[in-house]
Amino acid sequence: MCLTPKKEKKCVDVCDEVLEWNGRSLQGKTFEEVSEVVADSKHEPEVELVVSRFTGDTGGGGVRLWFAAQSLQLVVSIVGANDLPPKKSGHLRNPYAKLVLLPDRSEKSKRRTRMLAGTCDPMWKQRFVYSPLRRTEINLRTLEVSVWDFDQFGPNEFLGQ
Repeated sequence: MCLTPKKEKKCVDVCDEVLEWNGRSLQGKTFEEVSEVVADSKHEPEVELVVSRFTGDTGGGGVRLWFAAQSLQLVVSIVGANDLPPKKSGHLRNPYAKLVLLPDRSEKSKRRTRMLAGTCDPMWKQRFVYSPLRRTEINLRTLEVSVWDFDQFGPNEFLGQ
């Protein structure tokens, strides 16, 4: 499992796999081909990434990020997660994802997907917008995404981030 110390967390971690760059697949491409795709987008007002993150016991997931410079919006799409471990009882999970745009932990920086009942492979396909956010602020902010299991009768269980 790839871990980054809390104070050094970034939106895209060194262990993440960038699958797409502005809609262009990077899978199976050489270093030179990837460099060319990135260079081609140098003057585009937005960059959209599709990232896959291995999260140890909690399987993989999908998060898409892009910054719309003209509207000063950071757009985050939470696609889903897969292979979440079942509960100790063997029952399926009731997962939801929480997002926080750090370092601000106030309510205006928090977002949450809907809870999906009875699944270890949730597909939320939800979009969240943080705005206004200037381009100069992007490097100072960190998006924290965590997955939780809803429990109607007790505390919710943290599954990973």
